Amino acid sequence: MKHIDFTLRHFLALCSILSLLLLAPTLGYAIPKIKKIDIYVINKLNKFSVAPTEDKLTRPGLHTQYTLVNEKHFGPFQKIIEQVPDSIKAKKRFLYGITKLVAQVFYTDGTSVSLGTYITLRYNGHYTNIASQEFINALKPFISPTLNWHSEKLNQEYLHYGSRFDGFIVRFSEKAKQFINTKKLRQQYFSPQEYKQAFEPFNDEMLLGIDWRKRKVVSISFSSQDEPHIQQGEMPLALYKKYKKIILEQLTVKEVLNLYHIQSDIIYKAVFYK
Repeated sequence: MKHIDFTLRHFLALCSILSLLLLAPTLGYAIPKIKKIDIYVINKLNKFSVAPTEDKLTRPGLHTQYTLVNEKHFGPFQKIIEQVPDSIKAKKRFLYGITKLVAQVFYTDGTSVSLGTYITLRYNGHYTNIASQEFINALKPFISPTLNWHSEKLNQEYLHYGSRFDGFIVRFSEKAKQFINTKKLRQQYFSPQEYKQAFEPFNDEMLLGIDWRKRKVVSISFSSQDEPHIQQGEMPLALYKKYKKIILEQLTVKEVLNLYHIQSDIIYKAVFYK
């Protein structure tokens, strides 16, 4: 009798859990929402660019990158993800082979998925039967036509930027230019030891994430660093926080020209200290 009671109690508990799962969408426990989407692109027609593996394509600073953070931009990617069969979603994620387009979709619960294209759409590295063109169509509003993934007549004046032109021209303020070009000015904000750590050779190239609509620098990374130090540049956390605060105050943006009405939210530009 005790055994029956034990089994019944567990059965009822299981039913309760299943009920919660079924009710999750109405209770606010739905599938996690998309937080942001990072897009990485190589010029489709660049014959000198061998399509790299996913980890090489998505390394900050190596190729053209855009970020979407506005929820109104997530819809086309969400629809594509919903088309992927559950059998593929359940498979273990692995790195792509050769690819020239990748969108990494990050969710509010800390998880992420990767969408790429090579013959057909690939989900977390696995082939699907979804046409690549559907993925490319979703990307069109957010990437520059100079990268040759969709046809548009281009102003010849800007073609000299070559294969990595993202469609945006960023003009920094005079204050920012002086900070970038004047070592003595930068040294005023740090002790000698701090300056040595913060501006060591591998930190000379910064990749700035810029909210172009607000004309504001929103992120910093060090693209010349090894993988573990790209975000913090080998600085201790306290020094990095100080460094970042100063950088965000000093590197102000005067003007951003969006030449092709691209709808991405955050763009990336490299800055080299002198």
